Amino acid sequence: LKIPGPWLLALAFGTFSLLWVGLMVWLPTFFIEEEGYSKSLAAVLTAVVVMCEILGNVGSGWLLGRGAARWKIIALSMATMGVLSFVILSTPLYGAIKIVCAGLFSAVGGMIPGAALAGAPVHAPAPNLIGIVNGVVVQGANIGNFLGPIAMGAAVAWLGGWQAAGWLPMMIGFFGVAIALAIRQVEERR
Repeated sequence: LKIPGPWLLALAFGTFSLLWVGLMVWLPTFFIEEEGYSKSLAAVLTAVVVMCEILGNVGSGWLLGRGAARWKIIALSMATMGVLSFVILSTPLYGAIKIVCAGLFSAVGGMIPGAALAGAPVHAPAPNLIGIVNGVVVQGANIGNFLGPIAMGAAVAWLGGWQAAGWLPMMIGFFGVAIALAIRQVEERR
C-alpha cells in the first residue's frame, strides 16, 4: 500500500472507466435527444460502439507484447478519449461522424484496461502480491464505473445540455494523461 505504482494504475483504470462508462451509459439518450434517432436505432448504435472496445483490448496486448511503453498507451488513449468526447458532445458535426468518433473513443479507450492490468506484475513488490495489486487496480475501475454516469448526468443537467457538458470528459481525459506521466516516472525509477 505504500508504493505509488498500484495506486496510479488504479487511477488510470478509474479515469478510463469514469470516461468510458460515463459516455456509454448516456450515449443512447444522447443519440435520441441530440441526433433524433429512434430508441431502437440508438440502442443498436450504442451496442456497436461498446463492442469497439474489444479492438482496443486486443490492441493493447499486442502493443505491450511488442514493447510499447504502458504509459504511452495510457497517455495517448486518455488524450484521444478526452478530445473525442468533446467532439461527440460539443460540436455540430453530422451524426454519422459522431458515431464514428464514438467508435474510435471506445476502441482507443479500450487499450487502457489491458495496459493497467498488465502493470500489476510490474508494480507488485513480490509475485505473491500480484493479486492484491490487481485488486487495487480493479477497484479503481469500479469507482470510475460508479462515478462516471453520475458525473456525466450532473454535467449535462448543471451546465445546460450536452454541448456544454463536453468540457468535463475532455478535462478528465487530460487528467488521465497526467496520471500516465506519473506512471512513466515510477516505471523509469524501477
